[in-house]
Amino acid sequence: MNLPTVFMFSGQGSQHYQMGIALYEAEPVFRRAMMRMDIAYADLTGHSLLEHLYGRQDASSPFEELALTHPAIVMVECALAEMLMSEGIVPTLSLGCSLGSFSAAAASGWVSSENALAMAIHQAKAVQAYCEAGTMIAILGSHIQHASKLASLGAIVAAENFDRHFIVSAHLHDLEKILAYLHANDLASQILPVQRAFHTPWLDPAKSHFVEHVAPSIPGKVLRELWCCASAGPVASMCPQYFWDVVQKPIRFAETIRKLELQGPWRYVDLGPSGTLATFLKYLLPATSRSCTVATLSRVGRDQQCLRDLRAACQAVLCAEN
Repeated sequence: MNLPTVFMFSGQGSQHYQMGIALYEAEPVFRRAMMRMDIAYADLTGHSLLEHLYGRQDASSPFEELALTHPAIVMVECALAEMLMSEGIVPTLSLGCSLGSFSAAAASGWVSSENALAMAIHQAKAVQAYCEAGTMIAILGSHIQHASKLASLGAIVAAENFDRHFIVSAHLHDLEKILAYLHANDLASQILPVQRAFHTPWLDPAKSHFVEHVAPSIPGKVLRELWCCASAGPVASMCPQYFWDVVQKPIRFAETIRKLELQGPWRYVDLGPSGTLATFLKYLLPATSRSCTVATLSRVGRDQQCLRDLRAACQAVLCAEN
């Protein structure tokens, strides 16, 4: 079945060392895009991000320094989008989740990849310089049932991913009591590799330092529709405030997908570093949905197999049409 395609882009917490390395070594279009953006990164920072990303660290090493992870996520996602589109795998619309909204804007033609990268670099610097260190915790459980108590312990719900999965942000000094509550209530959780409490008012000290000094270079013609999980709907216009809101407002992924499904079915293609959003969709989509989901990158070294599966599915559609 020929389905319209949604490119999905995830943000902080999905990154890891060596992300996309198999494609970097085997796919010329991906490699050229990464090298081009690494030159842009070096022009702004004075050093190579590729050397750090694909250096000696293995995929299991903690990768959490914001000045590196913010631009690295955007680079990998934008390079992957460029590669897929060069093969005719073109999105009907792009969906950005948190920082992934930078990559989604580039994939939709609202900004260039280099502009998205530059804004990610500037945002990371502002957040590191002006915001208190924090943490984010992914939790298996009902946010409706536990949000009130967690709020009393200092946690703010940052994302609602599906009925039994949500993310909270918190200050580091509240982490121990939050983890104690989760343990006492048998709630499985994972501390994400994120150094600040994104999707909370605690980012306010850095806001003006980003918004007042960044300007997205929007081309004259926007190519494709863009959706955002901060607003749970389509993006009508773009300004520096937009690129701030996507990392400060709560992530409404579940609500966004429900709205998209009303216009579906779709082929959801996850271009995030870990296939996180594709996993969420397995639990979020109703059994009656005719949509399908494909991940393109993973943490377990299946990048080339994922890509082969996606190419095969798209080729089958082309053959059927002909």
